[in-house]
Amino acid sequence: MRHFRRYIKPILNAAAIDFEVYTENRQGDIRAQVAEKVRQLRRDQIAKQAADEAKQAQIAYEKSWSKFWRESVPLVLKEFKKTEQEPEKYVSRQDLYTPMDVLGLYRIIEPVSPARDHGDDALLCGGVVCIGRGAYKDAKTDTETEKKAPEVADFAEKEGEGQKKQDPVPKPYILPSDYAQGELAPELDFEQVIRNNKNAPVIFEQPLYVFPVPKLSGFLNMPRKIYRYFTTSEMAEEVSENTMCVVNGNSRPFEFKDKFLGKEEEVDWPKKWVERGKAKNSEWVQELEVDERVTSRMKVFDSGK
Repeated sequence: MRHFRRYIKPILNAAAIDFEVYTENRQGDIRAQVAEKVRQLRRDQIAKQAADEAKQAQIAYEKSWSKFWRESVPLVLKEFKKTEQEPEKYVSRQDLYTPMDVLGLYRIIEPVSPARDHGDDALLCGGVVCIGRGAYKDAKTDTETEKKAPEVADFAEKEGEGQKKQDPVPKPYILPSDYAQGELAPELDFEQVIRNNKNAPVIFEQPLYVFPVPKLSGFLNMPRKIYRYFTTSEMAEEVSENTMCVVNGNSRPFEFKDKFLGKEEEVDWPKKWVERGKAKNSEWVQELEVDERVTSRMKVFDSGK
């Protein structure tokens, strides 16, 4: 987060870009959050389809003879019956009128409703920025299926009596080796850009970019640390230029080489940490596998250099 706060966030704030931050303390947290967001999108789509079916059924009922005999005929017969006159009910003035009705401004001028810039262009109304290679792998790993998976704790989680217990991170619902056989969400219409209830493209329809996080550890890497310290301005300038590509919305279709975005960061990872991760089948140290059916819809921010 320090890399984001120092070099990326100031530019996004200066450009008046709204953003939502997903953070993780364990491997798989971001993947689980993104996957749950996709599942919620599917639930909303199912609920919308059910509401549309109920609306169509109601329209058909309004035009049917069933309504005529069940509602219209009894209502006509009821009018012929003598009923006692209902007493008058007094309603408070505050319940009858609002300040806008009294002033009458909205009878002359149409109310102002906020509108999103480039709301109809899916390439210019959103984006995903991953800080670090691990976050990129987490964001792209999970694909929703109907298969239930067990839960597993992160291999790097520290153990101790004084540590607060956390719920284990759910495992991916589908393994990378099963991507080709997996079924895409049947509730979503992949013939067009998928949008949420705010008419914005969903997260996997937005262009993405990966900022590698330079971080060295170990005494033997001290000379490289010193060199990077004195060349921080060059790194900051490069990050700023790439952030401006995100702000300007310069993007291109996803290519095969983009699965290696931020790959240079893995060179700085401690070797013992990588070996321990491979032994415990950690997600971050595995090779990133992608599904062409998904990546064919994706875009990547690019400066064109």
